Amino acid sequence: EGSARACANSWLAPHGFEGFWMFFGDLLTKSGDVELARVMYEFTRTSQTYETWQYKDILEERIRNIEANVDNFRLPVEQQQPKYHPIAEWSCTVCHEL
Repeated sequence: EGSARACANSWLAPHGFEGFWMFFGDLLTKSGDVELARVMYEFTRTSQTYETWQYKDILEERIRNIEANVDNFRLPVEQQQPKYHPIAEWSCTVCHEL
């Protein structure tokens, strides 16, 4: 509830925690701060619902490819690998889908 609702799991965003930290990691990756991005990505794994999150494989790929994604995330959208795009077509479902 309140200001914490943007980064917590709720009935409206069952995976809000996971989505928030993954997108935070994406922003840090794009800015080139891979050390802090890795911390944010790893923090995503601490969620009690991580194992049921359908995007966990995408997060794992982001962690494995973090160095390459610095440049990838800076490319124009049409030149990026869609799976790794920080604002992908599925961005809302990362938090809101069961």
